Amino acid sequence: METRNAWLKNPEAGREIYHGDKILTLRDSAVSLRFDDGSVLDISANSDVRITQPSQKGVVAEEELGKREIRVMLGKVGYKSGENKNVKTRMVSPTAVAALRGTEVQFGTDGIYTLLNRIEGSSDNTGNISEGHVPDVTPEQAAKNQLYQAVFEASTAWEKYSAAKNSGASDANILLAKAVQKTDEALVLENKSLENHPDKVVKTRASEGLKSSQEALRKPLEALKSALDFQQKIEKNLERAQKDSQNQNAYQLIVRAATEAQEAVVNAVRAYMELAEVHTAELHGSDFERKIEVGIIGKIEIATEMAKNFEKKVEVLVEKAISSKDPNVSDVALKSAEVFVAAVALKSAEVFVAAAEANATVTELANKALDAEISGDKTESQKLNQTLMQIMETAGVISDKALQAEAVVEKAEKAAARNDSESLKEATEEVNAIQKEVAAELKTLPVVSPPATQPSQTTTPSGTAGQTGMAATPSSEPSLSTGGTSPSGGSETPLIQQSPPLQDINKATAPKPYGQ
Repeated sequence: METRNAWLKNPEAGREIYHGDKILTLRDSAVSLRFDDGSVLDISANSDVRITQPSQKGVVAEEELGKREIRVMLGKVGYKSGENKNVKTRMVSPTAVAALRGTEVQFGTDGIYTLLNRIEGSSDNTGNISEGHVPDVTPEQAAKNQLYQAVFEASTAWEKYSAAKNSGASDANILLAKAVQKTDEALVLENKSLENHPDKVVKTRASEGLKSSQEALRKPLEALKSALDFQQKIEKNLERAQKDSQNQNAYQLIVRAATEAQEAVVNAVRAYMELAEVHTAELHGSDFERKIEVGIIGKIEIATEMAKNFEKKVEVLVEKAISSKDPNVSDVALKSAEVFVAAVALKSAEVFVAAAEANATVTELANKALDAEISGDKTESQKLNQTLMQIMETAGVISDKALQAEAVVEKAEKAAARNDSESLKEATEEVNAIQKEVAAELKTLPVVSPPATQPSQTTTPSGTAGQTGMAATPSSEPSLSTGGTSPSGGSETPLIQQSPPLQDINKATAPKPYGQ
């Protein structure tokens, strides 16, 4: 199951489902969701379903507030409406929409054809919908569905990253960049599947989501190259440090700087991906929110580039220190390098906290509007707003500290030009003190957990508890290394362990047209 803050394998009964979450079921699996208004959603095997509840007031249509959308990209679901009259449910497929009224239905699609079986009640249909028996989607049909396979490939990529991170593997950041890329590819496909939708609202949102996801997809391609370059530097200088004990500490400075710069790069692309997920899941869309988003992205891009530039200066200074025959020149160069290593770490911290700020901002704004409109209960929204304020306050403090560090770096460069070793020592102590203060601030950074805008509970049907498939989404806790401290402080939940449905695609017979 894809949820904004966790990767879950076989979610336990009673687990909350949040606005924007996605369920991906495999063969011989199923899951049941119970919403707080009494509505029940049963998801059959080989299905790709996203739960959305639009909150784009003033953007597409104000009346959209209060509508629950069950986005079935592939598969079959059964849905029975609850007693809450304020929640209007729409079943959405890539080619159609069924707006339900006091209804119990079965709804299914193979991605092209859509079928609806009304057991009770009525519906207003738009697009290509045929009424009648709704069959299950077969494993062969799922194996040939490009979006379904893209989501599964993304989940596999996140599984590899999670295992590498938990084991402390050196290539964890490389795997993270690859997982981000796979997730962005799946988001692009999901939005493309809806860009020519007969429903104007769905089409408009898909267009915005496609722009965001396509832009996000370009980022990890660049980031992966940078992450690989940094990985090569790390491995090269670790090897040099082992062979050259005299200059071991000097090479370690490059390793530390490259590690922090790599963290900044991958955390940046993770933030872009999360924002693309926000657009795709229809979590927000107002002009105000977009202005906030653009401002935060600007901060992330600037901090990332500065981290990369500072890392290059560390390399130059270390090489200068090692090659110089003048002990004083070497000493000054190494002390300057230490200042820049701390500066890289501070910029990496800026990227991390800006990414957290982006996640908190869009989550809080979306849920605050939705909670107030649908239930009138602002308790969860107020809690989330307090969390956002705390994150923004921490982000402001860290930005101020980073500016202080930049001033110290400038002072250190002038001292280095004068060969003033004593002033360089003071600058090193000063920037290290700032780094410790930032690390302490990061420990206070709360983890954002969005309220379930129409909270629901998962119930796995008997006999399928070990078979429920999970979807691909990132955790909202980017990792950051500042002096060996991880601000998130938590471990990631293991992902799905099953083989993908593609494993026997070459042996699969051609599927029959859906519904025949």
